[in-house]
Amino acid sequence: MTPEPIEPARPEIFVNAFTKFDNLGDVVINRALFAELRSHGELRLNSAGCPSVYLAAVARPGEPEPGRAFTRSLVRADVRHWTTGFRAPRPTVVSTPGGAPIRSEPAEIAKALARLGLAVGLRLMRVRQIRLGFSASDGTAVARLLFRLRHRSFDACLPRDLVTAELVGVDRSSVVPDLVWLAARPDSSDVAHRSSVVVAFRRHDVGRRAVEALQSLGVAATAVVQVAGDFEPPGLPSVVWDGSEEAERVVMATYATASIVIGDRLHALLFGALHGCAPVAVVPTAETKIRNYVVSQGLTWPVIDADAHDLGSLLAEAVSNPPAPVSDAASGGAVLRCAIAGALGARVVAEHAR
Repeated sequence: MTPEPIEPARPEIFVNAFTKFDNLGDVVINRALFAELRSHGELRLNSAGCPSVYLAAVARPGEPEPGRAFTRSLVRADVRHWTTGFRAPRPTVVSTPGGAPIRSEPAEIAKALARLGLAVGLRLMRVRQIRLGFSASDGTAVARLLFRLRHRSFDACLPRDLVTAELVGVDRSSVVPDLVWLAARPDSSDVAHRSSVVVAFRRHDVGRRAVEALQSLGVAATAVVQVAGDFEPPGLPSVVWDGSEEAERVVMATYATASIVIGDRLHALLFGALHGCAPVAVVPTAETKIRNYVVSQGLTWPVIDADAHDLGSLLAEAVSNPPAPVSDAASGGAVLRCAIAGALGARVVAEHAR
């Protein structure tokens, strides 16, 4: 009698769910990441500090959390990551998307040294490490060096803009923007028949100037607030994401009926573009995040200086001659999925780099 073949156990993927819990963009990106990781193994979640509304938002439909909790303690999670490195098969450490500011204060330099030591230690233990969809801001020479050394000890780094790629020292072909996490494109075949304008600003002063300029042009707009504390213009109809599934549907439906999205919130511009809107960025002179993103991806989005004295005329030109929506992200999504598949081992540890 031939014995039944034994199905190999699915690898475990340990995830520390550190992110901006009140940010719809981060929630959507992490939901897509977790779904991709689940296709390679069983998620084991460290949900320390995670609000239940966030866990529900990134989980599979009908489930309260994206994976079974293995600990709710940051210290125990770090210990668990180290101890898994001594077991076979060797694990892979995956750092999930997010900002990676390079800070130069003495305390931050000490933290950077500790993170470098952890990364080198895991490499010596033959633990594979990959980092996905991260961006970095500039810092002092010492801070930049520590940041570079740490990430050069990883097996794979996929930054989300060219500036970060240069800081880390990886080829520009490794750049994978936030957009690739959202490869499923909504239907935007009706975009030619839309006429409404959406505004989404995180900086209150910039949002106030832009909205006043639009109102002086007679442009009616709807405000989308997809991050807690963002600018909610008085006197304008507003759609506010409160963490609920219904609020997310309303936010996306608002983008799906608009022709233009104007703002300084990158994910708002991306969500609008994915729904067929023409994105128009309005940012201060010193702002770099959106400018770096536009340059890295070769986009033709207008990036308007919010400090310009002729802000009204610049907005009038952008509204009357809107840019084309963002190009298809499917190929980038395929690149990222291949990178994840190639890097994941039989046992996987995933964490958001802190």
